[in-house]
Formats: sequence, C-alpha cells, structure tokens
Amino acid sequence: HKKRLAIVLSLSFVTVVVLLSFLVYRFQFYLQYCCILLRGYRSPGQQEYSYDAFVIFSSYDEDWVMNELMENLENSVPPIQLCLHMRDFQ
Repeated sequence: HKKRLAIVLSLSFVTVVVLLSFLVYRFQFYLQYCCILLRGYRSPGQQEYSYDAFVIFSSYDEDWVMNELMENLENSVPPIQLCLHMRDFQ
C-alpha cells in the first residue's frame, strides 16, 4: 500500500506542477501586469508628475470638456488631475 500511495502522490504532484507551469506560461502577461499594479510600479528615474492626464480635444468639444469631463474627473474619488492646454499651459 505504501508503494501505491507514493506513486499516486508523485503522479499527483507532477500533474499539479505541470498544470501550474502551463497556466503561468499561458497567463504570464496578466500575472506580470497584476504584480506591477499591486506594487505601484515606478521606474528608478521616474519623477512625480503634476497631472494624471493630458486632454486633447477639438474646439467644438470645448464646452463639453470644460463642463462635463473636467468637472466629473477632477471632482471624482480619487480625483484625476487633468492638464488642459487653455488652463495649464503658460
């Protein structure tokens, strides 16, 4: 009985290792992306930025951007600091 148990456990262990290896290989991009998100990726020379996003828009959309988009994003939780050329460029 001990020999059978050892064989079954060995085969089960090998099967689990092969299955996990396949899953890690298959989803390696998603696993790396998840790790980066969880630790808050910052490259060594990365500086702090004043803005979270730069918004490019047509003059036809200016009213919507200023009244809807800017208000909703900058007053959201957490707030998103937008860089708008008419407001933030010197």
